[in-house]
Parts: sequence; C-alpha cells; structure tokens
Amino acid sequence: MTADNRVWMHLPAPSPGHPDVELLWEAEQALQSISELAEKPDIRNAFVKRLTTFRSELEAASELVLGTECNIAFVGDIGVGKTTALCRMAGLETSDGILGEPSPVLEVGGGGTTICEVQIANGPDYGLRVEPRSESELRQEVGEFARLLIPSLDVAQGDETTVSKEVERAIRNMSGLQRVPQRNPDGSFAGSVDPARDLAEELGDVDALANEIWSKMALHQRTRRELWYAGTTDVEPLPWLQEHFRLLNYGRNPEFSLPQRVEVMLPQRILGEETLSIRIVDTKGIDDTAEREDLMVHLNAPNTIAVLCSGFNAAPGTSVQHILERSVEARYPDLETKSAILVLPRSGEALAVKDDLGDTVSTAFEGYQYKREQAELGLSTASLPVLRVGFFDVYGDDAEQFNSFLMELIAGLRKMHCARLEEVVIDALALVENFENEQARAVQKQAATHLTTWLNSNRQVGQSSGHPQDSLFRAIDVVNASSLRASVRRYGEWHNLDYPHQLSHGARVVAASAVVPQFEEFKAIVTNLLRNPELVEASGLLQQALRIIPSATESLLGASQRMGREVHTEYMRPDDLFWDRCVNEWGRGQGYKGRVARHNRGWFDADRHDIEARAEEIISREWQVFLSRIEYILPPEEDDS
Repeated sequence: MTADNRVWMHLPAPSPGHPDVELLWEAEQALQSISELAEKPDIRNAFVKRLTTFRSELEAASELVLGTECNIAFVGDIGVGKTTALCRMAGLETSDGILGEPSPVLEVGGGGTTICEVQIANGPDYGLRVEPRSESELRQEVGEFARLLIPSLDVAQGDETTVSKEVERAIRNMSGLQRVPQRNPDGSFAGSVDPARDLAEELGDVDALANEIWSKMALHQRTRRELWYAGTTDVEPLPWLQEHFRLLNYGRNPEFSLPQRVEVMLPQRILGEETLSIRIVDTKGIDDTAEREDLMVHLNAPNTIAVLCSGFNAAPGTSVQHILERSVEARYPDLETKSAILVLPRSGEALAVKDDLGDTVSTAFEGYQYKREQAELGLSTASLPVLRVGFFDVYGDDAEQFNSFLMELIAGLRKMHCARLEEVVIDALALVENFENEQARAVQKQAATHLTTWLNSNRQVGQSSGHPQDSLFRAIDVVNASSLRASVRRYGEWHNLDYPHQLSHGARVVAASAVVPQFEEFKAIVTNLLRNPELVEASGLLQQALRIIPSATESLLGASQRMGREVHTEYMRPDDLFWDRCVNEWGRGQGYKGRVARHNRGWFDADRHDIEARAEEIISREWQVFLSRIEYILPPEEDDS
C-alpha cells in the first residue's frame, strides 16, 4: 500500500516527510488488528484486557515518535559561554565583533546579561515574540528596587539587593531613570548622576517611590508581543535582530513590557534539519544555586536534550554535578540518552593540558581527550551517570562538528523512542497472531503464577525515608541570605529559592525511597523469567509487564511531586503570619538564615496539615494502581471464556 492510500484510523496521520512514517504505519496496523480482534463475539475477557493495555501502550509510544518537536536546552553557570556557543551553532552572529570576531546576536557579557530565558525556533521570518512578566511579579520587582533606593536599616547593614542587575537595569530604562555618566574635562569618568536616587530622596517613602516608578514605566502602553523584520529596511536581518533583541533585553523598547521569555524566530531550519522541528533554549545562567525548577524541568522532559555546559578546567563542574545528583535522586529516566555535557574551553586551555608524564599535549584534540577521561572519571566516582562529553572552543573549533554532536544526541533520543514503539508493535502483533494458541496460554499462566506470588507478597508499599520538606531545608542552608530574603518576601516564589519546586522535589524523593526498591525487585523477577527458555511463549506478557514499570514509576513519583507543590499552594502560601515572621527577621543582626530556618522547621513540626500522612496516602494509592495494572494483564486461574 502506498503512503497516499493509507487510512489512519487510530493515529493522527504523520506530517509529510516524517522520518519514522513506516514505523508509525506499523503501529497503526497493529492498532487496527487489535480493534478487529477485540470486536469478535467469542473473544475471552482476559484477552480483551491484554488488548486494551496494548492499545494504550501503542498510543503512548506512538505519540513520542509522531511528534517532530525537539528541544535542546543549554544549562550552565553565568559567564561559562553557553550563549556565545549556541549563537555560533545557530548562525546567530553578525560581522561587527571586536577584533574582527563575529558578534553574537543575543546579548553576552561577563555573565548575567540576558534578562530571561531565550528560545530560538523556526518561523515565517526573522522576528521576536515576547511573553511578558505578570503584573504581580513586576510590581514585586519594582517594590524591591524602591527599597534598595530608600535609605533604611537594611541599607545600613549592607543589604544585598534582591533585584538582579539585569532587572534593575531594565526597570531604570523603562522608567527613564537611567544613571547618567559624568566626564572630567580630560574625558575620564567622574561618576554618574542617579535620577532614581534623587527621586527616592524627594519622596522618602518606599511605597510612594514604587508607585511613582510604576507610573513612569507606562505599562498600559507596553502591550506589544511580537516584532518582525521588514524586508524594506536598509539593515540586514541579523543586525536588525541583534539591535531589537538588545532593546528588549535592556527594557528600551517603549512598546514592550519586561519579558519573562523571548522567542527568537528564524526563517531557516534550526541546525539545517528539515524533518524535525528543533528549538534551542538558552536558560538563565546559574548564579546562586542550580536547584531551580526552570532548569530541572529540562532533565525530565521526554523530547528535550539537556546540554549541561561547563568551563574547561572545572569540567564536569560543580553545578553540572549538582543537577545530575538531583536528577538521580528524583529518579528522572533515561539521563544517559537525554542529557550530555558540553565543555567550553577558552583559547589555549586545551593546549595547556599535561599528560601523566608532565608533558604538554601537542594538539587541542589530545587535550580534549584527557579532559574527557577526567570528566568521565569524576562522574563515575560520584556515582553519577557517565554522560557523553562534547567540546567546543567557539573561536578555535569548527561549528559543524559541534552541530553534528547535537544532531547525534537528537538521533539517539529518537532512536530510543522508536525502539520502544517497535518493541510494543512486535509484541502486540504476536499476541494477535497467537490468541488461539492453547500452549501459549498455558505457559502464560505459568509465568503469571510467579508474578501473582510476588504481587501477593507486596500488597503494601515499602517504608519511605526522609521527609518532603528536607529538600527545602537543605536549600535554605546553602542559598545566600539575599535569595532567602527575596523568597520569603514573595511567599516562597523566587527562582533561586522556589518553595513549590523544593517541596515537590522533596516529595518525589521520599516517594522514590519507598517504591523504587520494590519496582527494581519486580523488574528483576520478570527479567529472570524472560531468561527461562521454558517460558518463551510468555515473553510478550512478561515484556508488557516490564513496560508498565517506567510509566507506573513516573505516575507515582509525579503524583507525589504534585502533592508537594500543593503543600505550598494550599497551606504555606496563605499563611501570612508565617511569612511575616520570616520577613521580620531581616535587620536583626547576624544569624538571619538560622532564624528563618527555625521558623520553617517549626511550621512543619507543628504537623497541623498532616503533610506526611498525605504523602503516604498518595504513595499507597498509586502503588495499588500499579498492582492493579499488572493484575489486569494476567490471565485468570480459570479460563473465563
């Protein structure tokens, strides 16, 4: 049958030129066969259950293969060079750089330059799309900026601002309160005039100052969300994009509000890939802590490659290791396939590497090899996944090799999704072909007996260790005081110390400690049964049981994560008295973090919301769902035809 004559009854028809259309058609045919068989009047009830489960498996596995979207998220410390690297990779450079070097279209500097996450995607033309900050968030930022300007006890005690330098810069530009540099007659710098501080001295009140700044920002006029290149202009597309991105990033376009996210649209396909829709994500650089939800979400997204960037000498880097530690702790799946380490050497660093004899390497490639071995050893020693390690010296290496490294990662991710779908298709078709095979049914019942024995011995979930709030307490211990203050002033919602993220992560870790050992034990039993040559006819049943484990694990851990977030949403955030206690600790001398930590521990120790009992209830409920899913596919002891 030709592609034009195919009738897609169960799956959406793939887009023209889809790279895996043949596999998807096999899945569609398997679904059609399952539906036809399930409608037969003499079909056994137990067999229908297996068919129903296969239908769900095929649809879920096909969805991951059917989608052609793939994100590549660059994650790394501020100043490590990831923005410069991805601009080179995406062809986002102009020719007016310093000393003749190409200049990145996105803003780069010494780190902490870009105001928000930036995404690069294919579009109809060159353009910018902006998702603005919410009004409540922007008001909070303006209020913090106003507090910084009003002399107070905080300032006298050396207050660290909770407004990032990027946001402060944008607020100044949006409100017309930019500092004006002054020059001596010889041209040397003589300081600056600060109209924002002059206004603060005039008003003398934080709230009045915040309201005045808010008024000057004229947000009612900043309603535009898109900006597109007009071919009639004399400026070439990339310099145009560079200039308008800079204006947005600095808050200097009077039609746009402060961005939460910016999309950079390009008419050419990203990485030159025609069959897949690739999106590059430049995350905000890591400064105070890597424990941020906007970073961790990329490690668990099914169609995202997380590129963990590190400097050369520090590779794999403290932040990279910390992100991987949290990913392992939270049991994020497929880390070896879905993530990689990108080492970004600066000029000459690779050639400064010495071998074991103390001799300097002769080529940068040789230096890379030594550094790769060191990075892999560091990961292995820390009991972390040994990821693929790539290298890219922006000013010394060929960008095509870097692009090939990224495309290999994408190919590996899609190969994994395709392999899983292919396995389900093979097992589903085998079930359809052998549904009347009495010997196969007898062997399946024999295998089912072993599984039932385990199920009956594991009706109760294992004992968990730790508490959902432990992750929050650890984060409070390591975060700096200004980030803690910023968080409690925002009811726990601050990117460097995000209570909802910490509680959801902590709840997931607690759930994993309870159930993962039992999941692993069940997986080992099923795997051993698959190795038994006398149970070959039961391989489809056993493989199906194995495939239930990952989805059941993620369902259980995901439910626990949501519960952790709800603890903040439903109980902590509305508790104004608690937040007031934390806020009022600032300005009382040394030991601020310790005092706020005690308030947090006291809130949970009060146990007035029975949080841990709620966590255990969710774990137990989801565990019973897993047991039911396994029992659902097992043949009954007596044939119920």
